[in-house]
Amino acid sequence: MAGESEEIDDASRIPEFVARAFTVARSGFPGPVALALPEDMLADPVTCEPLRAARPAPIGPSVDEIQAVRDLFARASRPIIIVGGIGWDQAASDALGRFAEGVQAPVAFSFRAQDILDNNHPSAIGPIGIGGNRELGRTILESDLILALGARLGSGTSVVEEALLARPTDRTIIHVHPDQDELGRVVVPDIAIGANAARFARALQHVETCESPERARWRKRCRADFEAFSTPRPEPCGYIGRVAQALREALPSDAIATNCSGNFPAWLHRYYRYRGPGTGIAPVAGAMGYGLPAALAAALEQPERTVVAWLGDGSLMMTGQEMATAVQYGARFTVIVGDNGSLATIRMHQERRFPGRVFATAIHEPDFVAWARSFGAYAERADDLDGFRV
Repeated sequence: MAGESEEIDDASRIPEFVARAFTVARSGFPGPVALALPEDMLADPVTCEPLRAARPAPIGPSVDEIQAVRDLFARASRPIIIVGGIGWDQAASDALGRFAEGVQAPVAFSFRAQDILDNNHPSAIGPIGIGGNRELGRTILESDLILALGARLGSGTSVVEEALLARPTDRTIIHVHPDQDELGRVVVPDIAIGANAARFARALQHVETCESPERARWRKRCRADFEAFSTPRPEPCGYIGRVAQALREALPSDAIATNCSGNFPAWLHRYYRYRGPGTGIAPVAGAMGYGLPAALAAALEQPERTVVAWLGDGSLMMTGQEMATAVQYGARFTVIVGDNGSLATIRMHQERRFPGRVFATAIHEPDFVAWARSFGAYAERADDLDGFRV
């Protein structure tokens, strides 16, 4: 697993360490590797050639593992697939959709993985975890088969963790993940498969279909729950939800939506419809200030696509200066800011756990319209839904 750290104490070994770092960073579940460089080594003279990093072999499933999964779905009455992780492309997403359709299974998304499958697919039933549909906890409790495909069964699925840990004798859990250390770390599966999730999905599309009226009713009910969950309420408290709904109606199917931490992104996760891999960019770790730089990078990398950053005011205050970079390099994207003058997520926890002791969560903000215009960007303020649509 990536996430290792090493210290280089001999300058002549730099090529070895660098090559190894890139190999580890791309192996299993990809992630960062840190190399520390002691100051007393930095001035050492050295002559050496760089080494080429090894290309890690993708971890694929065996024929027996794919057949075992197919057989379990054929016998299940109330299956559910939970998807997550990285490395998904359109081919893997399409394969997942074909498999889910063939076995009539609903597909739920782990935290910030909602773009793995087109949310308009009849099997898509919405996000679990922070800001997700709490009804999915009930769904998982009722399920008799769970296929966790690339998702980490830990704190990112906390809203249903109790359901996952509840182990009736008639429920089977299959966990597919490229990092062997992740398998059984929190939830112990009946079948643990060390494999790349996208490769596993591509292999699943070739299994024969196995339809049943009971599974069809199960999937239809789960989908109906999601559609109800993702429909904004008409009263004033549903205003931001209707803004997110208007966004999903206006944007093209390949639009990229970025966000970061806090409560405000939950409106997007609930009411927006992601259409496929790469249409949602957000930090699973929940880093504040991520959304605007992510939109900037997406707009520079794929200038032909529509890019929207959905940010709370606290997050924008973290990295808003990158607006200068966007204007300087002609990056074209839209920033939608929820302006409530507060670090609202932190305040929520303060009010919940320490009533009457709210502290240091109010924000003295600039006039965001004037601020954006000062960089040379176009900016407007919307005071209602009609103003937003204009």
